[in-house]
Amino acid sequence: MGPERLSKIMTCGKYFEDFRSTFTEQNSSSRHRTINRVQTSEEKEFGKLFHNLIQCYVANKEVTHLSEYLNELVSSQSNERWTSRLVELLSPHYDGVKTTDSFLSSGDTKNMERYLKRFSMLFEKYRLEQFDWTPEMKISGFPFDRFLLNGDIDLIGINEAAKRIFLIELKKAQITQQQWIYQLYLYMLMAENKYKGYQIYGTVWHPSGNLKAENMDAVRDLIESTMNNSETNAVRFICADCKVWNCDDRK
Repeated sequence: MGPERLSKIMTCGKYFEDFRSTFTEQNSSSRHRTINRVQTSEEKEFGKLFHNLIQCYVANKEVTHLSEYLNELVSSQSNERWTSRLVELLSPHYDGVKTTDSFLSSGDTKNMERYLKRFSMLFEKYRLEQFDWTPEMKISGFPFDRFLLNGDIDLIGINEAAKRIFLIELKKAQITQQQWIYQLYLYMLMAENKYKGYQIYGTVWHPSGNLKAENMDAVRDLIESTMNNSETNAVRFICADCKVWNCDDRK
């Protein structure tokens, strides 16, 4: 079970309570498919570009300047093709997959130019260069309630001298979604378990958002209240799979 999957389930107290009581590894995959909207190929492609571009920018910040990423995005806009340098900058994610003949939407590159500028501004403002950054940090086998969580954190920064950890979860959507905070908090619990003795902070960043840091006190408060909550959050995709048939709020 991954934090992204579990976070959607946790947004409705009644649904989460029922899911926990009937959970098995065998039924979790089929139930998750019901509540998980299938993305289009265009959405998947842009999501990959969004994640990889920001991750490569942060992880390689000492050797590659922001202007180089922006220049390549601008170059790609005119002919809607990948440049060889952009493929190189995002290596190894696109090695052998993209060439200078590969299509790259001018709308996507224009959006990414704007998003990367904003992210860079916030990254500098909050002095996040003080951390050493790793993309897609894998943490496995974290016990949470009756679940065993495995996941890859989009960006994790470590400041060894200050004993601080900073997590960034990246989301391409413009509008905040309720499950994001649950996903971040689960990752923060996983990081706390892995990096004992460190202060843990984290944030979810999306193009319209900020880089507001959450701390572990907020994590524990929300998780505790969620585990004891049976209130409903009537969302159609959750109600479609919910087995609490007598729920008055059911959609």
